[in-house]
Amino acid sequence: MWHYVREKLSRDGLDADELIRSLPRVGPPPGMGVSYGLAWYPSVGHIQDEEKPTLTVAAALHLPVLLPAMADPFLAVLRKLVEFHRGVRLEPDKVVRATYTAKRIRQELPGVSGNFMVRLPEILNHEPPTWGGSKWNEDGEWIRELSRDIYRYAGCTM
Repeated sequence: MWHYVREKLSRDGLDADELIRSLPRVGPPPGMGVSYGLAWYPSVGHIQDEEKPTLTVAAALHLPVLLPAMADPFLAVLRKLVEFHRGVRLEPDKVVRATYTAKRIRQELPGVSGNFMVRLPEILNHEPPTWGGSKWNEDGEWIRELSRDIYRYAGCTM
């Protein structure tokens, strides 16, 4: 929670609000349109104590400790999502949507840790290639839709 981060950094003489807002972003500030940066935080202005800001995959690429825990598995998932989309059988007179579930990702990428898989829905919400299209299916598992924009990320590596 942000309260913990703010209090912990304050004890070291640092301003957590100032630090998180100093991280690089592409696009307008949060809440003013679509943007992406090294951290995601849910509100405009003052971050509330109960909110949970998070580092993005872009930040994980710069932090050696997060490479194997977040960046590497996300890039493996991303490459697999491109494969999923390419594997969808198109029909000339019907709209066919490419979808995926955590179960399918676990089957296709058994080496991805359970810890990462627990956090995956949240990670997907904050990464441009996988924004939007999430719901829960009848089995109580999330299912997400892939857009054709996923092809822009084909071959993505570090």
